[in-house]
Amino acid sequence: MPGAPAIRLLKRQCGPGSSRPCGATQNGRQRATASRKSGLATLAICREWTTRQGDNSLLADLANWEKVALGRLEQDLWNGRYYRAYGSQNGRLNDNCHAGMLAGEYYARLLAGRDILPADRLEACATAWFELNGHDQFQIPPDEVGPDGGAGSEYGWLPYVESFGLAPLAVLRHPRVLPVWQRMVWHMAENGRRPCDTRLMYQPVTGEISWGSYYMTAPACWLVYDALLDFAFDAGPGVFRLAPQFDGRFALVHPRFWATGTQTTGQDGGTLTVEIVRVFGDGPLQIRALETIHPATPTGPLAAGPATREGAYARQPLQPINLTVGTTLTWHVPGQKT
Repeated sequence: MPGAPAIRLLKRQCGPGSSRPCGATQNGRQRATASRKSGLATLAICREWTTRQGDNSLLADLANWEKVALGRLEQDLWNGRYYRAYGSQNGRLNDNCHAGMLAGEYYARLLAGRDILPADRLEACATAWFELNGHDQFQIPPDEVGPDGGAGSEYGWLPYVESFGLAPLAVLRHPRVLPVWQRMVWHMAENGRRPCDTRLMYQPVTGEISWGSYYMTAPACWLVYDALLDFAFDAGPGVFRLAPQFDGRFALVHPRFWATGTQTTGQDGGTLTVEIVRVFGDGPLQIRALETIHPATPTGPLAAGPATREGAYARQPLQPINLTVGTTLTWHVPGQKT
């Protein structure tokens, strides 16, 4: 079975006899909140993957490992307000709020279409993140902030802040993501003087460059951009997801195609149009389903069946649509808001 080595590794880390909760690392921060959430995302993605492969033999194990991992997460890291930076029942504790507290949430949405935590925990973590790491006193959110609001680290590391902080909060559709990100980008580009010269670390209070070169900064920015659009395309089953959080015209960049999209919203919901402008790679490329927050109504005779709820999204089957240059698709989403 493809991917069997990954499944064997999961069994060693999460199965009977393991001393570590799934996703925990063995370094000095062995109970780190970011690695725990990444472990939960791995379980969610493996569940989606094994189901898609038609192998149901692991579903019970995956569900049990997820239950155990969530239990240990609550035991070790939940402090009543958010998940602390790291800690365990018998080890060191760091009660700071980490910028990567929701690491894994974006990837679970992207690859499995579901959340890694219950809704009340996601809401509490988002509230704490913006009260602490995303507070207006910081031009760049610090990696860690103490419960009292004081900076717990001397820098904001962009891969954490963007990939593991703002991107998860964006797919959760939190309204403060865009203004915080705009403030960050203004400082990263030095108000237009350094538009393509982002660095690894920045000083939180002033927004000035701390140190580092360009490691991971551009991909991290793209994650936030795609998360704000809630954009994804799974070429295998042909599932196209798009749920922008703002009106206007925007670019959609995928390894297999480039497209432009527009959205306008009104009292009756949102109308979206996508036009393919470039196609890459060999072989046919088709859209066979739409995924949106609320059930969509495609324009024209495109629907192939009733919409169903797939995790966090409503999936609308379509008559297969070949993606070629000039292909245009329009749909309406009742209840869509920006």
